[in-house]
Amino acid sequence: MEAKEEESFANYWLSEDVRNTLDTQVSSLVKGILDSTLTKLLLIQITMVVISPLDPCPCCSGKPFAKCCQPFLKGKNVPKTPRQVMRSRFTAYTMGGFGQYLVDTWHPAYVRGNTANSLSLKTHDWRNLQILQSGQQGNRGGVEFIADFIDNKGELQRHHEVSVFERHKGRWYYTDGRVQVRPVNQAQG
Repeated sequence: MEAKEEESFANYWLSEDVRNTLDTQVSSLVKGILDSTLTKLLLIQITMVVISPLDPCPCCSGKPFAKCCQPFLKGKNVPKTPRQVMRSRFTAYTMGGFGQYLVDTWHPAYVRGNTANSLSLKTHDWRNLQILQSGQQGNRGGVEFIADFIDNKGELQRHHEVSVFERHKGRWYYTDGRVQVRPVNQAQG
């Protein structure tokens, strides 16, 4: 009986046009929220790359994925050098869906609000990796590399970075790096 009284009250004070407009706006809002959530889930699902263990590793080492970066990404092994950390992080970005690995290999003092969820999203179409040089001395290490990717406008870009790594309690972590990004045609000239 109370529900009927409330309904009568709304019907009495709101015209049919206003009630229909409110129903439409609420329905649109709910539909928009659902569509947005579904779109995000589909984008995450679509952008994750699936690689067979026998396929070449995305880090361009020439080794099969199962004998290169896959054990690191699955937590079955720990990278022993800054170069291995860098290659495995490149593979995580290339494949998408490995945000937790990226957070776990990023020194906590430098992660700066990045989350496993945000890092799991595949934001670029990474194409190749070329390591120019790498080394380590004590608990500090570095890797200089070039990585080409297709940006969200469909343009080929070159990411040139000198990455810095730090060893803490026997594990290597990415800290930060000096980065330059240029279109490939400008990077070659």
